[in-house]
Amino acid sequence: MGNVFLQFMFAFILAKTNKDENTGVCESSLHPDSDPVIHGEVQSPQYPQPYPPNLLKQWELLGPQGYQIQLSITHLDIKASAGCHQDSLTVLYDQKVIGKFCGQENSPDHPGKELILSPGNRLTLIFQTSNSSPELQQHVGFSATYKGIVIDCGDPEPLLNGGVTFLSGFRNRYGSVVQYHCNEPFYSPLGGVNVTFTCEADGKWKSNHNSVVTPTCLPVCGQPTKQLSVFERVIGGDDAPDDTMPWQVLLNIDGGRGGGMVIADRWIMTTAHVVKNRGITAPPETVRIYMGRTNVETLIDSPIKAASVHPHPAHNNSNKIDYNNDIALIKLQDPITFNSSIMPICLPAKDATYIAGMMG
Repeated sequence: MGNVFLQFMFAFILAKTNKDENTGVCESSLHPDSDPVIHGEVQSPQYPQPYPPNLLKQWELLGPQGYQIQLSITHLDIKASAGCHQDSLTVLYDQKVIGKFCGQENSPDHPGKELILSPGNRLTLIFQTSNSSPELQQHVGFSATYKGIVIDCGDPEPLLNGGVTFLSGFRNRYGSVVQYHCNEPFYSPLGGVNVTFTCEADGKWKSNHNSVVTPTCLPVCGQPTKQLSVFERVIGGDDAPDDTMPWQVLLNIDGGRGGGMVIADRWIMTTAHVVKNRGITAPPETVRIYMGRTNVETLIDSPIKAASVHPHPAHNNSNKIDYNNDIALIKLQDPITFNSSIMPICLPAKDATYIAGMMG
């Protein structure tokens, strides 16, 4: 079997591989501040004359790390057979068959005009012919060109409630490094640290833990940007400044008012007796939710709509003095983006100990 190894050479002048009578030329050139130009041509033996019988020839196309190889079969005329079991051109990547071709234009196993792009920086071409009489052989084989293409991972996946910063490399290309960050102080990354991703040779963004999953930004709860300096009861108290209790919610249900608190980006917690009247749960279209301010007059201009209302199934306050299971959840139609004015309260753990005066 004849093997030809075509490796892309890099220099500041035109470089060539050795050329034999059965192959084309693999060339590359590199100029400062520009991408390397790598290209070449591969042809079957004796092309454009009919190819010989009993032939097995292999080409290895190898480019630099961070490149893919784009192969264009410009002409293919190989004796047709079922499944190309006799004469054929086979294209492989890491010993996996990408395509096996034979026949002439418009035949079932002909590649047509379709370009072949390798997943990585190498391709293998195998040309094999059967034992046929040379005087009957009229097929000329194939001619193909190839070029190296810098791997581009595309834009990193956007991060909900966060963003992406490019740290190094040329934007989105092989070797580029980005860092995901959350919109602090209202969100923090899962795991507590910002994660970096690198554009790898397989065309995917991968973290330093070899993960392709975009990180998650978790809401920060119970940490208002402004603190209350004085705690008083209603008598002798003062108006609460904005942003001091950003989880506080005003509910308006069929004209009646109630309170609630933000516990997640689509959930409000309140009491069951607020959302029920004579044992009937309020329809979500009658529920108006206001948040983001402590002044009621400024709240009523921007109601948030409810998607569904869920009182505790065991709640029963028919005598209006039984407050067991007096809890309800309201699901919002759209998620909230947290900021200094709207922030969830922290829900205690199952075995948490409550401390007098604790806030948040």
